Amino acid sequence: MGFPNENKAAEIGYIIDANEQCKGSATEALKTLSQWALQHIEVDPVIVQSAYDNIASIRILEKTIFNLS
Repeated sequence: MGFPNENKAAEIGYIIDANEQCKGSATEALKTLSQWALQHIEVDPVIVQSAYDNIASIRILEKTIFNLS
């Protein structure tokens, strides 16, 4: 969602078309993007936000081992 901020944090966001949901593409994209971002010295940490009641998005975060806080 842009360049890392002054604390080196980078944020990843995603929206999946309803016809493409439940196919694993968001999980794979989040894994790939976060791994790529963390390989660059200017990024630490990667942040992803989700509404507390967005169960599908929370599942993606759980599958990609993001700390849910």
